[in-house]
Order: sequence, then C-alpha cells, then structure tokens
Amino acid sequence: MKYILDTLNIIDKVASELNLSYSKENKYSDLVQGIYIVEENGFNISVDLRKSIEEYLVLVENEKEKELIAKFNGLVVEETDKEIISNLSYSDLSDWKLVHLLAVTLRTISYTQKGNLLLVKYSNNIWVTGWNKLAKQSRGKVIDLNTMTYVSYPFNKFYNLNEVEETKEERVLDLLSKAKEVYVTDKKDGSAIIVTNYNGNIIMNTNGSFDSVQISLAQKLFENKYSYFYNNIPEGYTFIFELIHPDNRIVLDYGKEKSLYLLAIRELDTLKMKTYPELLSFAKKYKLDITESFEYTDLFDFVEKAVNDTENIKEGWVFRIITDEEDFMFKLKYQEYFKLARIKNIPSLKKVYSLLVSNTIDDVMSVAESSIKDAINRDITEIYDYIEKFKIIISEEVEEIKEKFEIKGILEKDKIKLVLDYLKENPFMSYILRELKGGMTSATAFDRLPSLNNFGNMYKYTNKKLGIEEDNWESREIL
Repeated sequence: MKYILDTLNIIDKVASELNLSYSKENKYSDLVQGIYIVEENGFNISVDLRKSIEEYLVLVENEKEKELIAKFNGLVVEETDKEIISNLSYSDLSDWKLVHLLAVTLRTISYTQKGNLLLVKYSNNIWVTGWNKLAKQSRGKVIDLNTMTYVSYPFNKFYNLNEVEETKEERVLDLLSKAKEVYVTDKKDGSAIIVTNYNGNIIMNTNGSFDSVQISLAQKLFENKYSYFYNNIPEGYTFIFELIHPDNRIVLDYGKEKSLYLLAIRELDTLKMKTYPELLSFAKKYKLDITESFEYTDLFDFVEKAVNDTENIKEGWVFRIITDEEDFMFKLKYQEYFKLARIKNIPSLKKVYSLLVSNTIDDVMSVAESSIKDAINRDITEIYDYIEKFKIIISEEVEEIKEKFEIKGILEKDKIKLVLDYLKENPFMSYILRELKGGMTSATAFDRLPSLNNFGNMYKYTNKKLGIEEDNWESREIL
C-alpha cells in the first residue's frame, strides 16, 4: 500500500514546485508526462524537494538502480569499472538528471483515471528500470483520489518457485517450517477480474483496465450465472476472480466453459485476506464457483507431480504460506504447461518487440529458461536503446527541415506539401510532422510503442543512417 500513495505524494510535490498543469480527467498521467519532459537548461529544485526525491527513489528500489545512475551520468556501463558503478548514488546526479530519473521510475506504472478513481498497473517501462517495489504493488489497485484511500486491493505481483530471490527453494522451505497455515489451490489459466462494492457502486476492473473485453465477458456472467452475489455484494471488501471463457483463452483449452472462480477476498480496512475455509463458506453462501484446494503434504511431492505428470495438464498451483510475520504467495507450474507456453529458442529482436507491444512479455519471462530470459533482457535493453536513438534522429531531422525550408516556429500551411514530399520515404515522418506542428516533442514521441512493422522500419532506417551493420531484427528464428 505504501509505495503507491508515496508515489502520488512525490508526484504532487514535484508538480507543485515546478508549477505543472494537468487535466482534471487525467491528473497523474499528465503530471508524470510533465515531469518527464522538463527541459534541462537552467533547471534547479529546492534542497527539500531534492531530499524527498532521493528518499523516494531509495524507497522503491529500482532493480537497475546503479546502472541507471551510471547511464544518467553519461557512463557506458559495459565499459566502466564495476566498483565505480557500485559506489554511485543519487547525490551524484544534477537536479535535472535526478528529476528525469524520477520520471523514468514513475513511468514504470500506468495511471488510468475514471472520474475520481485511479487504477495503477505496471507498464513496459519496468524493463528500463528493472522491477521495483512500486511496480510489484501496482497490479490492478484502485484509489479514490478524493480521499486517497483504496477502493480495490487485489494481489501484489507474485512469482513462480525459484523465479526470483524471494521464491528460492531454500527460503520457501524455511517459511514452510514456520507456517501456521498452508493453502494450496488450483492455478487457473485465465484473466483476473476484480470487484468491489464502493459506496453502493460496483467497481469492476482487470489488472490494467476499467473497460475491456474481459470486463464485458465477466459482467454477463455475473448478471446471468452469479446474480445472487452480483446483487448482494458486501461493502468493505475486494473480491478477486479468475475468468475462464472460450473468448478469452490464454494457453490451456477449457472447451466451452464459462466461469468465474473466486480466488481471494481482501478486507479493505485491514488489507488482510480471508483464509481458504472462509472463502469456501462465502462461496457457498453467495453461490459462487471457487478454485479447488489440495491438501499440503510436502513441497517436493508437488514439484515431482509438476515435472512428471504429463497427462493431466493444468497451469499449476498457488501456494499461500501464513506465518507469524508473513502472508506469502508463490506459484508452481506444470512442466507441460511450460512446454505449451514458453518460447523454446532464443527469439529474434522482432519477436521480443512483438511481446512488448502486446504486453505479454512478463508472462513469457515467467516461464522462460534462464538462457532465454537473459537473451530477452538483452534485447529489451537494445530496443529501448534504439528508442533513444530514434528520439535523437527525430530532433536532428526536425532541425534540418526547419533550416532547409526556412520554417520559423510552427510549420506553415503552404510548406506542408513540400515537407511531405521530402519525408515520403522516412519512417519517422508522422513524428517529425507532429513536432513541426507543435503537437509533441521527441521526448514524448514513444510513450506509446509503434506498431511492429513501423518499429522494424525505424530500426533499419536508423542502422543505415548511423552506419550500424549489425542487424538483429530477424536474425534468430523461433520454433
């Protein structure tokens, strides 16, 4: 809970000192954009604000913190002594670079507003900073901006066994040895649907949207199949469901099944989740489907089944371990599911970019083998490095065109055709025209990633312009 509210607070602080404007309908998205495009010349901030920003960045713990500071200081990470990089801190950055790095961090989540409700979800920009505590928490949370309280509080991001440090086998076994309660439930292969009755209004969202195909499918199911619950939703709770529907197939084929499975109930006052026995009781009372539970015996019994059971293909299980200090969740997936879902060979840059555009790269990374995961991370870095090259090329070509066609200020109407003819083979044409017309700057040009084909054309154009011979776009095949 802390990181999201701290984020909104630091945005407000920076915006106030910089006197940034915003639309009432899109406040935090506008303010983050405003912070991101602040110009460097003559830029400075107060000592108090600088301290707040540094404390905030330390708090959220960007995974690539040292690399980011090095890059913002103009260092080439691969060519710089590791000890030098390890000794860097935010105090080494100028005011502008510090604020710009803050903006990059703030952009690791998306801000979707609907009236006074703000929905936050981690974005593709996490691949620039690496995961941080803010992004891990930002997974379908909804905040009432009038009261700065939570309306919906679904799961934080949680990982597969051995996927990250916190789910390493040794740590999980230690938690299991201290456990007061252990619950193991079926991991359904669908989409999360989050429901809250807030002040008499039903708020429904996915992890990233108030309005989607999944919401539409779930709405019909609630009205027709689960109407008793839908007409009597208790207030003060967040209800988390998994949508299974033939029009929303992920990997596994559930045939014609159309269901919503109750996964969890969280009390909004305490943020505590109900236990599985409490879920069973609630599901029975409100006539809901609920995920199947399995008796916990030994972790390695489940691991062995995940590896060796090739007949009953499921996604896997969700483990919840409750100790005196911690309420911890992790996933364990069937190897057969991995085989169905994962990329089997090192993908091309083109494939990695397609995963970024479709916002499915996180799912792929969760089931990728370590060598493939390393290759994907390398390619993500290369993609974002190219986006920075694109921005430079747009800025340079805008200046060239202004000089060539003697454009003063905004592009004059009588020169539009001349510029269009000049740019007709240029894949950056639309970006250059928008900047010439005063509609955007190169800094904000790629807030929304271009289509796959457009990015590919820009990539090849950039290589030719900069004399880069290496072409990784389609150089590696996948099965």
